[in-house]
Amino acid sequence: MKIFNKLFGMALVFAAAGLVASCSSQDGPSADQGVDVVKLGLAKAPDVKVWSGNTTLAGTRADDLEDEVGDVVEEVVEDRTGWPEGFEPKREDVYNKGHVKGVDEVEVNLAVNHSHEFTVNDENGEPTTEPESVNDLATKLSIHVRYANDVKVRIPVPMQYVVPVDDMAIVLSHQFDDATYKIEGKEVSMNIGGNTVTLHIEYYSGVTQEGVEFAEQFVEEYKDGYICVWTEGITQEVIDYCMETYGDGVNFEVWNYFNKPDEEIEGEVVSYPALQESELFHYVNRASVEFLNGILPDAYINAFAAHEDTANGMGEGERVDAFVYITGDGALVGENDAQRKEYNDYNTSYHLNGKAFNHIYNKKVAAEPEPKPEPKPEPKPEPK
Repeated sequence: MKIFNKLFGMALVFAAAGLVASCSSQDGPSADQGVDVVKLGLAKAPDVKVWSGNTTLAGTRADDLEDEVGDVVEEVVEDRTGWPEGFEPKREDVYNKGHVKGVDEVEVNLAVNHSHEFTVNDENGEPTTEPESVNDLATKLSIHVRYANDVKVRIPVPMQYVVPVDDMAIVLSHQFDDATYKIEGKEVSMNIGGNTVTLHIEYYSGVTQEGVEFAEQFVEEYKDGYICVWTEGITQEVIDYCMETYGDGVNFEVWNYFNKPDEEIEGEVVSYPALQESELFHYVNRASVEFLNGILPDAYINAFAAHEDTANGMGEGERVDAFVYITGDGALVGENDAQRKEYNDYNTSYHLNGKAFNHIYNKKVAAEPEPKPEPKPEPKPEPK
């Protein structure tokens, strides 16, 4: 089988998108500064797109979105794929009192995409090349922010699966502490109504490298690294502008790519640590979302394309959408005083994406106090 030349593909991506990931000096500790940060590259840099409504705002995968306000957007229809027998999701009484669907909420979907072969076809749909295997074992993270605050998602994946062979030797050797080497990330900034909004993507090889404590740092799947994606600059002015101009919040999509076991580069077969689709799904199925600055939306929606009860894994008919738990969820770290405790148990219901299998977490609402009885008037004294 003819194998896609990863280095050539990487060159095209880097040249076209102006990405920042790169390999640099791998020098050891410096006598002047204590240590130099060892900078590592990525097997393939992430792709990003940002949009609101039907308008592209930024990114390297923006060509599949309409460019102008007012273009026709495909109608969202209900998708009943994979409904279990007798299942009917809730349609009413899903949201808190006073909460409107699409307002003051965050929606997240995280999917693992099957690797596949492809051919280049002509205008008549006839193949013009032999089938090629693409190094595209990937995750697609979608974050829809519809409230005035920033959001962070952590996706556990060992970093040995996202860096090239040359850099992988450094990752696996453990010759440096977490703080002395860094896998280059990426950021994309855009102007939204006169305000700067930035999407950050960073890769941490260990749980201490981010420099902050978080609930999931003691979860087994996080110990060898994770992908960290967060927004910066989403204010009320940004949300108001997007809602008034595009009728939507700010939407982010991030594609991350992972190494396959073997690949031919420049005529030589290079072996990577094997990562199968089912193994990747095991890791990403423990992702978490954190609402920054301690400001929580009224509702959080974990979106699924197929029903939650569909078996884990990547086989035919099995779900590919991962859980993205609110940080501190008992499913990962047990009970603690984290953000998850601020929400009631989820309901399964429809949402703006047309899917029935959304887990909708509602913020806890204090019971309204019972009205105090009106004081009885004191009796008037009888005249003497």
